[in-house]
Amino acid sequence: AFTGEIADEDLFRITVYARALAVPAVRDLDDPQVQRGWELFHEVGCASCHTGGFTTGQGPIQGL
Repeated sequence: AFTGEIADEDLFRITVYARALAVPAVRDLDDPQVQRGWELFHEVGCASCHTGGFTTGQGPIQGL
């Protein structure tokens, strides 16, 4: 049963896993809802921090 606490080792493992996840592929570009989401992403300023063009750095863990 979950006690509301997580062991440091488990947190570390979850962090390593999450950092190794690859960015999902862009899909459904013709969907009006996807296009509106893209517009909103830029209108509210998300794109100022979440920019494209990043690549996974060279590290011991390959992106999943």
